[in-house]
Amino acid sequence: MFIDTGSEALWKKGRVPGALNLPSLRDVDDPTEKRFRETTLSEIVDKSEEVVFYWWVPGWYDRGALTWVAAKAVNWGYQKVYYFHGGTPAWKEAGYPIEKGEGGG
Repeated sequence: MFIDTGSEALWKKGRVPGALNLPSLRDVDDPTEKRFRETTLSEIVDKSEEVVFYWWVPGWYDRGALTWVAAKAVNWGYQKVYYFHGGTPAWKEAGYPIEKGEGGG
């Protein structure tokens, strides 16, 4: 399972096919907003399944943000946690397809 932890707007512009969007940064702590947190992650992926996190912001890439997200998942008991360095641009540059629009896995 690929999880894009960047903004919803960037996720809609292009993502790994089937990736879900769980933004790791939200300005408000509104429980109705879908975002990266333990309860939300547990609703979409089992702790024994592989989960790959990625995040990309144009003009700025913070590897620390990815490692923070991956570390949180490990602390929550997820056993097969990975992060993909470079996000959607690196995926596309490697020749893999990009999915766009509202949908996604």
